[in-house]
Amino acid sequence: MNHGRVYLSKSFIIISLILIATAMAIHAQGSNGIPILPVPSGVSLENQIVYFTNTNFQPQSVFYNGEEFNMIINLENVFSGQQVYLTITMSGPSGTQEYSGVIPGGYAYYVPFEIVPPIYNGATYTAQVTACLVVNNAITPDCVSGSANYVEEDHPPATIVGTPYIVNSNNQEVTALPSNNTYRLVVSIENTGYISYTYTVEVSDSAGLISAQPMQVTVPAQGEATINVPIYVKPSNNPISDTITVSVYGDGYLDNSASIGINVLPSRPGPFTIVSVSTTILHEGEQNVITITLQNTGYTASNIEVTAVSNIASNVYAVPSTTQVDSGGDLTVTLYLTPTTAGNGVITLGLTYSWPFGSGVFIDTFKINVTVLTQLTVNLVSVDGTPVNALASINGQETNSLWVTPGTYVISVPGTVSISNDEQYVFDYWSNGYGTSTTITVNVNGPTTLTAYYIKEYYVSITDPVTGKSVSGWFNKGSTVNLPSIPPSISYNNGSRLVFQVGPAVIQHPRP
Repeated sequence: MNHGRVYLSKSFIIISLILIATAMAIHAQGSNGIPILPVPSGVSLENQIVYFTNTNFQPQSVFYNGEEFNMIINLENVFSGQQVYLTITMSGPSGTQEYSGVIPGGYAYYVPFEIVPPIYNGATYTAQVTACLVVNNAITPDCVSGSANYVEEDHPPATIVGTPYIVNSNNQEVTALPSNNTYRLVVSIENTGYISYTYTVEVSDSAGLISAQPMQVTVPAQGEATINVPIYVKPSNNPISDTITVSVYGDGYLDNSASIGINVLPSRPGPFTIVSVSTTILHEGEQNVITITLQNTGYTASNIEVTAVSNIASNVYAVPSTTQVDSGGDLTVTLYLTPTTAGNGVITLGLTYSWPFGSGVFIDTFKINVTVLTQLTVNLVSVDGTPVNALASINGQETNSLWVTPGTYVISVPGTVSISNDEQYVFDYWSNGYGTSTTITVNVNGPTTLTAYYIKEYYVSITDPVTGKSVSGWFNKGSTVNLPSIPPSISYNNGSRLVFQVGPAVIQHPRP
């Protein structure tokens, strides 16, 4: 039989029992018999003719693949000092084997066995022992008998004690698991068998989001052991209900399993990403409003707070549209600022928030590049302060005011601005010491106002009807026009004359 592999021992007595029948295969050191050995002194014996023990001679009725054990034949109080004819019949799922021979009565014996493949898991084997008195070499009907059973198993069975549970990095028991994180699955296993054994623990889940390597744990006989299995929760963009199954195997056989329900969460709230920025072009010295839309790419974010600072404004006020944003939702942040410096700048937006599944605070930081324009203004006025209705040219663009970045600009004004046929303005000079040319180059670093001054001119035409002499042309307002040389008087030869008394003409207004 497959359990009949026995080994000879250097014990005090070795008696060979002759193999009578071989109804099934046998693994034995000898083809003709099995060793039967005396039980060592000091071993406490059961009050039975036959029973099974482990190698420590402790009674046991279940044995496992590879385990060595003993069959005890107790004739200590039977036919003492006499010859006994012993018959051992072993029966099991694959057949029956019988051994017999003559041994001295009054002793306790044992036969060593070992469980070897093939294994008939859970099968029961029976040993029937009969000892009959031998007188004058004849077997008498004076006999004693007994039987014993044992169960063959591949390995000692294991069971999961209680319900496995999961702990996070803070050693807190959790069932809501943010994804893209590693946890520990704590499993307690009881070995209900009679020998220490090493089991394999495997973890699986229904949603395919759990990754875990099989682990082995050695559990003492009739004892317990706890194993911590690292599990990795794969990234998930949405909350998912999942079921984890823990399975305990012995030699490839499933001994026990247990399941726990979990909720797989996105790996964290956020991070937020910028969807849009209403403007990045700002005006120096004016209050600007920027609207920023951000999207939550993770789990629900709560307790949202925002801050903002910039190198182009001393104060930036940031106002969030809400303090909680669901997964995939939008957050609007409105910024109010008055830039004090023109040029390129950066607004740093800080976003802090938390979530219901931990005490951690999450921080997102965004850099928003902006350009601050400064105002360049060109005023055209007469020297007496009257506005001149004309446009300047700033870098080729006809306008009197333009928001510009810091830099160098070419500014031109018209040399003459016509008001009517006999009125006009003529450019005179620039403010700020830029001279008398109608085109200048200006370096702009901040708000800049330039004034082009004009002189008003009138067209004057004067003719002497007597002499026919005349003067005409454009003359500055307030200037003096010298009339042509006219005789102080003209005689009419009739005792009368024409005398001129008009001095130089002062131009104040155009002719009516």
